Amino acid sequence: MHGWFVIVVMCAVVAGCQGSPGPSNPLADGAVTSDGAVGHDGPATSIDGPAPASVTGDPGEQFCSGNHLWSCTLSGHDATHVADCGAEGTATNSATCATSGCPGGSHACCKRQSEPCEYSVTSPVSVAGACNPPQATLNPSCGSLFLSVVMSPAPAPNVCSSDIFEVIVLIDRTKHAVGTSFSPGTGDAVLYTATTMGVSASCSSWTGNVQWVSDVPSWRVDVDLTCTTSSIHLVGTFHGTL
Repeated sequence: MHGWFVIVVMCAVVAGCQGSPGPSNPLADGAVTSDGAVGHDGPATSIDGPAPASVTGDPGEQFCSGNHLWSCTLSGHDATHVADCGAEGTATNSATCATSGCPGGSHACCKRQSEPCEYSVTSPVSVAGACNPPQATLNPSCGSLFLSVVMSPAPAPNVCSSDIFEVIVLIDRTKHAVGTSFSPGTGDAVLYTATTMGVSASCSSWTGNVQWVSDVPSWRVDVDLTCTTSSIHLVGTFHGTL
């Protein structure tokens, strides 16, 4: 069975932010008094545990309470439980509720101790950021290591189309060993596509070296490749911890 190693660079229960509960209702929900009146519902409970400490925030704003992530509702005074951040981690990469470094400028998020996929490319352009990581595997002798980077920043001034930067790396685990350097061959793939200031460039045939430093869960791949059909020189590193 052939395997592949591919790299691509490209809320729940409502819980009020409430004070202590009032006195309990002596009547069970639905009970009828002697005059026919129906008893009221007792205090609400949450399967997510106690509500977070009292906070005031903008509607939709996320915040941490312990290691749990919450989101303010439209009123700005109630909150929806988003996630138990501890459950978002893995055995090799734990997660906590963080209030800095969150995507999109969010005030809070569940964040792993290490990024599952990061890249830094120095040629033919200088770009860095997060990428799509390879999948975990229980059998590193088969399958492929696949990762990808896709980046599309805002259009440059006076340019109608957005710049696009994309790298895809696939390593066939049945053909290569961790800790070796090799030129991409049958079963491997390194694809580069970019559009800069409206000018496109791409390559899929290379000479040079791919260095497979380590496999998942703590993986790293370095590339230093020259396109056989153009002057594109691709140099970069891709790494992460699943």
